[in-house]
Amino acid sequence: MNRRLPISILCAVLLWGGAVWFQKTASTIRGAETKGFYYMLPGPYLRLVALEYKDAVADFLWIKAIHFISDQGDKDYGWFYIALDRITDLDPKFSYAYNTGAITLSVLSDNVEWSNALLKKGLKNEPEKWDIPYLLGFNYLYHLKDPLQAACYMKIASTKKNSPPHLASLAASLYQKGGHRDLALLVLIQMYQNTHDETLKEGIRQRIEKLRREGADAGH
Repeated sequence: MNRRLPISILCAVLLWGGAVWFQKTASTIRGAETKGFYYMLPGPYLRLVALEYKDAVADFLWIKAIHFISDQGDKDYGWFYIALDRITDLDPKFSYAYNTGAITLSVLSDNVEWSNALLKKGLKNEPEKWDIPYLLGFNYLYHLKDPLQAACYMKIASTKKNSPPHLASLAASLYQKGGHRDLALLVLIQMYQNTHDETLKEGIRQRIEKLRREGADAGH
């Protein structure tokens, strides 16, 4: 994704203001209301309004999304998902929006449906990336308790360029064992090690501790 000069960000803000002005209705998606921010035009209309500044508008929205993650107040994850969907409409190759957004939705909000929708969009737009099917595999393993579907996505991830060498054996283990707690714990630990945002790291750490406690209780 090509980054623009600050003047482009200014243009993006102005364009966004125009988009809001043209917005006729303040509809909600799945009952989620915006948190002190504007309702967003559907992707095709937003692309039309953004003209040649699509990357700059995507950057502007991404800045708002990053602030959302670090905000300690009440969070409207409905707005967050819509923002990520619009960002990736404007810039289908925006990798951070797919992986960081998907982890935020699944780990911090427990909304695996939105997380999977975003990841499947990423799988279509960035088929060369290994981390997108990997995160889909995690969602199916940890949240949806579907180890066979998780194995399918882990296997896809293992075929991508620069994927970690252990993914093929992880997929095989899922097929053979049906997905045990230890495998979910392994994936969470790897996610923790590869995540840099402190809010996300804390959410993942809590999931790791929860799985470890469950394992200790099961051992008694």
